[in-house]
Amino acid sequence: MKLTITIEEVAYTPELLAFLQSIGQTPVKADDITPAHVKEITKAAPVVATTATTASSPVVKDDKPITVESLRELVTEKVGKNKRSEVKALLTRFGAENVSKLDKAKYAEFNEELNAL
Repeated sequence: MKLTITIEEVAYTPELLAFLQSIGQTPVKADDITPAHVKEITKAAPVVATTATTASSPVVKDDKPITVESLRELVTEKVGKNKRSEVKALLTRFGAENVSKLDKAKYAEFNEELNAL
């Protein structure tokens, strides 16, 4: 089986990093890509059985898992910067009354949008 994935305008989101790690690839910055990387990336990767949700936590750029506690800390920080209404609107958009009720599968996306506030 051969699987080819082309990603244009790469932004190393937590989801992309987790995917690359799951297939055994180490992310490389676009400026650092050489023909050797292209050959390495096109080699067959091991097949990994996955489910829609995983037991592990999503990962942020500094390789720390996103936890409900880390999200609470970030929410507290944003509220302290007079962003309470924006945080509440973001939680509502993600279908949660509060951080504790946020779907774990949405942690990475919520974290990214919360950081953008």
